[in-house]
Order: sequence, then structure tokens, then C-alpha cells
Amino acid sequence: MSKYRIMWSTALLLLFVPLASSTPLQTRKWDDFEVKHAWTDAPHGWKCHGPAPEDHVLDMRIALKQDRFDDLVAALYEVSDPSHQKYGQHLSKQEVDELVAPHPNSVETVDSWLAAHGIDLGLVQRMNGGSWLTVPVKVEQASRMLNTTYSIFQHDSTSEYIVRTTSYSLPTILHDHIGVVSPTTYFSTMRSMRTTSFLQPHIKPLDNDIDTAAKLVDPGSLATVPSSCSTTITPACLRALYNSTTYVPKATATNKLGIAGYLEEFANNADLQTFFKKFRTDAVGGTFQTVQVNGGGNDQTDPGVEANLDIQYAEGISFPTPNIYYSTGGSPPFTPDSETPTNTNEPYLDWLNFILAQTTVPQTFT
Repeated sequence: MSKYRIMWSTALLLLFVPLASSTPLQTRKWDDFEVKHAWTDAPHGWKCHGPAPEDHVLDMRIALKQDRFDDLVAALYEVSDPSHQKYGQHLSKQEVDELVAPHPNSVETVDSWLAAHGIDLGLVQRMNGGSWLTVPVKVEQASRMLNTTYSIFQHDSTSEYIVRTTSYSLPTILHDHIGVVSPTTYFSTMRSMRTTSFLQPHIKPLDNDIDTAAKLVDPGSLATVPSSCSTTITPACLRALYNSTTYVPKATATNKLGIAGYLEEFANNADLQTFFKKFRTDAVGGTFQTVQVNGGGNDQTDPGVEANLDIQYAEGISFPTPNIYYSTGGSPPFTPDSETPTNTNEPYLDWLNFILAQTTVPQTFT
């Protein structure tokens, strides 16, 4: 055999080796799992009720690591420091998006992982400069992607159901690119986050704020705040305690206050006017804007106690600063089965993603 034939055979061998091995190596990259987070058992109060249905749909949210997060923190300190030349020069949404955007290598690597699992990248929602990805996947697919098993858990005191896992993993190569994946090991309950406000129909009627304000001889001095404020809080009490009784907001053309609403709680404008007439007479006729998020409602015939409390006291101490009430859809009960394949019981990230997608937002949220 001539040396030329040997060289040609060797060249052909070297050419075909990568072709023969490329697919197994590519597959092995996504099968090399490393635990991202794990509990030894379900958190206190939660009980496992068995495996989640394979066709149950999860809105998988993936947080990519932000490439210039340190620069963002530095910028926030600069605009907040009165002695710095950039004081008050707050970042625009575009500038924030640029600082929180993931590194291009992270985007490419995570996209490759998603594509390897058959996910259409055109259907992936990218928020917050591309650092948050949302993609709907079935439990069966999520389990393969995260090398885990999803189960149905029920809370002891609220009886709520959620689909979670006590441990999940990611391919080793992704650990440097992904911060967290949800829903996985974070257990929460909407009902436990309800406030303890409630109606007291037999309580003695409150003085209106004209009476309370008249007692504030020296606004801002705790010694002159009426004793009634120690048991019953009205807008006048709050304004006195914060020494803002005589303050009139000056930047009402630019400043806004946002109130987040959930659990089908609707703020009622007619009730707000009744509240104003008794506790903030100079605000009568003022109103608020309602923004509906993720299918949130605005039924003015069915006001919520919590929603009314929030908007009335927010308006009561901030008027005439514009207020925006965000009515976000999604509420319990939710039972993960074949009849209800999609969870509408955890709207917090839906609200957050909505806010992050806006070009302008209120300066303050409550």
C-alpha cells in the first residue's frame, strides 16, 4: 500500500469521526445534570398528594444571569447620592434593560438547550432585557428538562393545591447562565398572603377628618396627635404622624403611585367618593385609573374590602398624586387535573412581567 493511500485513508477517517460522534456528544451535554436546588422534604404545612398530571401546563420561567448587574447597582448609588454629578438622573427603561441583559453567550447556550427539547424559540417570551424567559411546557417535558418529578402538594391550613418539586437539576453547562427556574422548589400560598382587614359593622362611627384635623394644633408633633389615632387610623392621623398635613404634592404631572390588586378584588370609585367626603373633602371628585392585567376584572358592582382599603388610604394620603390600581387576574381555588390543565393561581410574576414590559411605570408601588 502506497504512503499516499495511507494518508488518504487517514484523512477520510479523521473527517468521519466528528460526524459519527457529534450527535452523542451534543446529547451528552444536556444529560450531564447537576442539582440546582433541593429540599430534603416538602416545606412545613405542605403535603404531597401524588404525581402531577403529565399534561398539566406550566408557565416555565427562566431567569438568566444578568451580565452587568454590578454596573446597575453602581448606577443606582450614583443617582441616589446628592454629592454625585449624576444625582437625580434616573435611568430610562432602555438603560436598565441594557444593564440587566444576559451575556450573548448565555442567550445562545440557553436557546440551544430549549431547542434541543423541541421548544419553538419564536414562542419564548423575553422580558426585562431578555433576562426573564417564559415558555409554556407540560409537566412531562419540564420533568425531562430539569431531571425531576413534579407532584401535587396541598397546604394544611388553606387546602390550596400547587404543582411543585422538592428538587430540580440543570445541565452542568447551564449553571453559569441560569439563576433560577420557576415553578420548582418555591412553595407559596395566595390565601396566606391575604391581609387581615375586615368589616366591623357595629363599631362606633369615626369622626370625620375635619374634626381630627382641627385637633392637630401643631402638625408633626406627636404630642398633639389626637389620642383617637392610637386606636383608629384615618388619613389625617397618617398625615400628622408623617408631618405632611400641610404638604401639597408638586410633581403631580410626573409622579404616580401604583397599587397592586389580586384575588378578584376590585376598587370602587363610588365608595372612594364616600370616603373622600368624610375623610378628605378637598379630594372629592378625584379618582384613580384601573389597569387590567392578565385578565383581571373591574366589576364596580362587586367591590373588595381589601381593594377599597388600599385605594382609599393611598389616595387619602397622596392626593392629588395620580393613583393606578392594577387588577391582576388569577385566584384560588385551583385543582391540578385534566379538567383544569393551567394554573391561574399564582399571578405575582404575571404582574411583575407586565410592569417590566412598560416604558413608564409609577415611581412607587404598594
